[in-house]
Amino acid sequence: MTELSPKFKSGERLQAGDILLKIDDTEYREAVANAESSLAAAQVTLLQQQLNRTQAKAEWQRSGLSGSPDSKLALYEPQVKAARAAVEHARRTLEKASADLNKTVIRVPFNALVISRTAELGSFIQSGTELALLYGTDQAELTLPVATKDWRLLPPLPEEKKSWQVSLSDTESDQQWSGYVDRINQHIESSTRQRSLIIRLDNPLDQNPPLYPGTFIEASVPGLAMENVWQLPASSVTQNNEVWFVNDTNTLAKTPANIRLRMADKVYLVPADATTTPRIVTLPLASYLPGMRVEAQMPSGEPGALAHTDAPSGRNQ
Repeated sequence: MTELSPKFKSGERLQAGDILLKIDDTEYREAVANAESSLAAAQVTLLQQQLNRTQAKAEWQRSGLSGSPDSKLALYEPQVKAARAAVEHARRTLEKASADLNKTVIRVPFNALVISRTAELGSFIQSGTELALLYGTDQAELTLPVATKDWRLLPPLPEEKKSWQVSLSDTESDQQWSGYVDRINQHIESSTRQRSLIIRLDNPLDQNPPLYPGTFIEASVPGLAMENVWQLPASSVTQNNEVWFVNDTNTLAKTPANIRLRMADKVYLVPADATTTPRIVTLPLASYLPGMRVEAQMPSGEPGALAHTDAPSGRNQ
């Protein structure tokens, strides 16, 4: 290596096409010169063989003989074909030598952030040698696995991809960004057995604040709007997937929980009767029986939900 860019160091941002380093190109220039010489010689040979073919055809016509010579070599057809192939081979050799010469100047293939550098001035570089680790700065992509049961809660990918906005937040701070769903994987990952949303954020280092590579991100993806559902504490649903409530006669009753979504300590379910708002038991006991008379106590801040019930004051109705 004969030259190293002063910007080629960890933490620096580079633009596509910027020079990273140069290596000694003496042998490569010699290879180009040899290839040019070989091409010129092959072209001269082709011209000579074409001239020989023209003269041979003229002599055969003047001889007055009918038909064609016993050998194609007499009219120089094989010689011209071989000379033309030699020219093409020499031209391809020159193209390769020129391409190798161009590779002695290593440039940044895309807008990038230098993460690490292994090349040093004066070091010997072979084909396939790792020179640096670069991260693209035009976009950042995040893969968000989605459980099979949750796909029905997501809308289809719109034609205008950037319209499906995603809220991104740093799990270790209060910093937030706005990305978008770029595409949906159409295969199931063998390790997670899940499909994934691919979320993209454009120009992550130019955001305010910047989104740095390696940040642990939490993504919030808007789903389908659900109407006529109840939000209840997760503790309201029993192990048998039922919900207890107190009816108008202050007795216990239960109904199957038609759950649409579970999130953290909340559940969202479709009510059996959306026209009424029953008093839900938020902490049902295993000893409850339908028809038990109770005295309900409403907790503050949770309209329609009961923190607990008192001990039954009568027998099962």
